Amino acid sequence: MLKAVTVLRSIIDRIWENGDWPQDWITSELITIPKVSGTAICGKHRTVSLISHAAKVTLEIIRTRIQYYLEPHIADEQFGFVSGKGTTEAIITLRNFIEKC
Repeated sequence: MLKAVTVLRSIIDRIWENGDWPQDWITSELITIPKVSGTAICGKHRTVSLISHAAKVTLEIIRTRIQYYLEPHIADEQFGFVSGKGTTEAIITLRNFIEKC
């Protein structure tokens, strides 16, 4: 197990330094799932993109690394993709703003 972690870390560090991703990690498999069972209409399907587990782990590590640098540049008005500031908080903020006006 320790060797796998060491190898993964060296790959992640290389990606971080030069941006070169392993070819197997940038390929995803698109799967269609019908919204209504038995339908043949494309518009009634959802698509799911499957990527390798190693790529998912790497993306989360990189997201964590860059979050430190990005947070000071995110406006207070930003709600999407910000920890602790989801749709519910946006609606509450908007309702408070409307009530004040």
